[in-house]
Amino acid sequence: MSRILLSWIAYNHDFTFRENGTPIFNEQGTHGDCYKNNLFKYSEHILLSQASKMGEDNRFERVIRGLQPYANKLTPYYLNISSRDVVDLEVIMNSVEKVVIKYPKDDLEAYVSPGTAAMQTAWYLLAVRFKNLKIFQVDPPKFRNGKPPQKRWIKIIESDVPKNINYYHETSRKKTNYNTKETIVTKSMERFYARAKKIALTHDATTLILGETGTGKEFIARYIHEQSAGRSKKDMISVNCAQLGDDLLESRLFGTVKGAYTDAIDTPGAFKEANNSTLFLDEIGDISEKMQKTLLRALETKEISPVGDFKSKYKVDVRVIAATHQKLFDLVKEGKFRRDLYHRLYIADVETIPYKFLPEQEKQELFEFINEKMRVKYRVPENKKLSYSKDALQTINSYDFPGNIRELKHLIERLYVFCESEVVLEDLPNRIKYLEVKKSLKLEDAKERHILMVYNMCNKNYDEAAKILGKGGKQTIVRKVVKKYYGK
Repeated sequence: MSRILLSWIAYNHDFTFRENGTPIFNEQGTHGDCYKNNLFKYSEHILLSQASKMGEDNRFERVIRGLQPYANKLTPYYLNISSRDVVDLEVIMNSVEKVVIKYPKDDLEAYVSPGTAAMQTAWYLLAVRFKNLKIFQVDPPKFRNGKPPQKRWIKIIESDVPKNINYYHETSRKKTNYNTKETIVTKSMERFYARAKKIALTHDATTLILGETGTGKEFIARYIHEQSAGRSKKDMISVNCAQLGDDLLESRLFGTVKGAYTDAIDTPGAFKEANNSTLFLDEIGDISEKMQKTLLRALETKEISPVGDFKSKYKVDVRVIAATHQKLFDLVKEGKFRRDLYHRLYIADVETIPYKFLPEQEKQELFEFINEKMRVKYRVPENKKLSYSKDALQTINSYDFPGNIRELKHLIERLYVFCESEVVLEDLPNRIKYLEVKKSLKLEDAKERHILMVYNMCNKNYDEAAKILGKGGKQTIVRKVVKKYYGK
């Protein structure tokens, strides 16, 4: 176990400037002052920068060189955070957390004086969640009256933190590791992500992702983007085509010039924003014939013209990933979707599987994975994670989840909001508790609903269900009802 120091470079205090503007390491600055007074004695000091690589910020490299004679081991860490995101708490949290979880068995101390308000807040929240992380500040020289610097520890009192924002340990993530880009979330997803990885190895192969709503099409698109060398340095740009009419969609994709229409202003458009990156076009099956033709031209020529500009053409280097829940080839046969655009999009493809068609083992694995993910999201310690009663678990397992993985995720998230420890049958939504077969009050329909309920309670065992139903509940009758509604 080692003692490790973490801190951000202090751009306002770690260096001074020559008259020509050249930055110089300041030995009396935020870090230099502490090292010269022997305050920082650690096995390793991880110095964080928002830069993405060595050489991108020469101020950072100058501070590193200035501290090296004092530090036992100084490790520069580049987090690739854009200038506009240094005040975005969510971005900062996600970035720094990836560093903290790499040292689950070490004693971590974070020097929180350097950095923006968002960076300092991030340290506080991480210290709440990670038991091995402590945070401190140091008074600057002007407030010390010539005395050496001292650490001023910031106490994190667990009782002052809301129940659902408790700390959790890195050991709770060992099985899933879903924060890493290389992760295949579950075996049920592996086939899709392995295919996606092959697509990512190409420079710009246009990709079509097919599958029902809620099966994770956008997650696969993001995975392709993140694994694409060069393109992942920029954000993926997403456009939901179903939400916009033709005029708005054309403006959103290709941009506009001032005066193109009333109140029009200069806008770059999604293709320009995604230059050297990835453009994700969701619900591509919903666009009109006119937009299909316009999009096809852009994909073929890799050139765009803003709305209202009839002369200019701009070359773009964009990987386009399109997705739809519709059966696109059927639309082609019906004449509702251009065949040439379909083939232009279908250079590479990934087709997801509805939740109800997953093998039982993969459903269970997916359930456990999402359950753990929600536990972490709501900061519930591992020893206090939700358990499920037999009836509740059987009912969940018997439900087909027409909303697919998204509906399963929302259900488990809902349970973590409302349930204290054990989930019982009454905690489940009515749509899941009471199987939605026929809503009529006819005796025949009520009997069928009762047979299905008993069948599910018996963990889908025909013999056991028949015994419980007693006279008139023969196994053949149970099988007939189950086949009628489940097709098996």
